[in-house]
Amino acid sequence: MVKRAFECTWGMSKDEWERQRERMRELLVGVAASRATITYGEISEIIFARRFSARSSALAQMLEEVCTLEDADRGISLGAVVVRADSGIPGDGYFVFAQECLNRQLDPSNRASCRQFWEEEVARVWALYAE
Repeated sequence: MVKRAFECTWGMSKDEWERQRERMRELLVGVAASRATITYGEISEIIFARRFSARSSALAQMLEEVCTLEDADRGISLGAVVVRADSGIPGDGYFVFAQECLNRQLDPSNRASCRQFWEEEVARVWALYAE
């Protein structure tokens, strides 16, 4: 499993970054408990007041941090509930991250494999947080 060192806080203090990361985790847990999904744009608006765009590296990094921590604690990828507005599934980066950093078995270049992986992973996330 690839370990990523996150040191950049994108202009925020370390404390502010950690507070926002916890807000994001709580938001995603609520989404998962509702058996729903949320778009990258909605997260950008709620967590960052559009300070960072839906496609920003800052949002991606924070989401990776949340996913890494939740995977270590609960064995799931909480980011499965975050989807693109145009496709209704996560972006390509999610699948690469899941394979490289979370050590999930999938082929990020195979769309059918990605879709099947996501459907199974989001169902696991929904089930865990619905309890």
